[in-house]
Amino acid sequence: MKIAPKLSFTACLNRQAEAGFHAQSVEQVVDGMTFSKALKSARPETDRSFSSARSNPASDALLFNLIDKLPKSLAGMTWSAIKRWVSHGDGTPEPLKDKQGADFRVGTQVPLKMEPLMESLGSTMNEFTPHIGAEHVWTKDAKSYQGLGFWSRVGSAIKGERPFPFPTFGGSKLICALGLGATSVVMPTGQEKPLRDWMLQQKRGSVELHQLFGQAYKLNEGDLYSTLLCAENVLSEGIYDPNRQDREVISKLSYLRSDSAPMSDNFGGWYHLFGAALYSLMRPDWKSRVCLKVEDMGSFILEGKDPQEDHINQLGRQLGIELKKIAREGLKPGSQLKPYLNLEEFGWDRKDRSLVVTQPGVPSNGNLRT
Repeated sequence: MKIAPKLSFTACLNRQAEAGFHAQSVEQVVDGMTFSKALKSARPETDRSFSSARSNPASDALLFNLIDKLPKSLAGMTWSAIKRWVSHGDGTPEPLKDKQGADFRVGTQVPLKMEPLMESLGSTMNEFTPHIGAEHVWTKDAKSYQGLGFWSRVGSAIKGERPFPFPTFGGSKLICALGLGATSVVMPTGQEKPLRDWMLQQKRGSVELHQLFGQAYKLNEGDLYSTLLCAENVLSEGIYDPNRQDREVISKLSYLRSDSAPMSDNFGGWYHLFGAALYSLMRPDWKSRVCLKVEDMGSFILEGKDPQEDHINQLGRQLGIELKKIAREGLKPGSQLKPYLNLEEFGWDRKDRSLVVTQPGVPSNGNLRT
């Protein structure tokens, strides 16, 4: 059998997200192998996890092999960022400015109002009792390869059998997969396909936050961990694709950010919100604050400043806190759908993106159309 060529970290994830790509089950590929042999056999170029098991050595081996591909790709992204900083400073890159037009403005206000958002989400949660399910965790063998076993990975790298390993410093499987943008490949819930199929049946630009959450919640029968992870897995596919904004699933989403026109990174807005909420749901608030600070700094270095992404990260943290509270105390009775988009800064219809007037500073009393 012909072996697929080795690919970079970003190329592996891009290939996994291609419409015509058919991945092999990593569980089948490494079935019956020791963990050390699985590390040599699980290939991110061709394999992905299809099991929703929360403890999965095959998935662990695949994730380690993705992690160890990161340094080379990260070096390339950092070098590109340095060149952009030298040319343009911390602002929006010039090609993006040209694409967006001279009148485009990134908003400064928070794009979502948390209180009506939570009531709207609550209105979708009546069919099942909200609870926090089991988290994906490293197996015992995988944990050993974060400790002394790390040097075994170093030895394999010296022999030329694998890239030089990237230390994970004992990080959880959740933070490692989220940080890489690889949860869809290594941590499936088993409900991604029906959620994706539902999204593809919707009209372009029509899917609102409460609708996506509600559908994922229903599919995962009230498990808030699986709800957020399932949505994150579908939203983050193609994360390193330069044309990720044009992916069919993303085209179904309403515009989440507060900008003067729907021309910025809506893909990033949606997956950042669900990713931050997921981590905040599962960790103490101080940990989520620290991780988001690190993420904000990384995005600032690699992409330039974006106050909307910063706002969305913090909204995700608050969303995780509120959902954790719901799991603990239960739903408030009588929750109803309420307007939760902040339209005070730019008052255009977020669901009718193709018809919006590209003009900053418009009033919020009505939808602007050409």
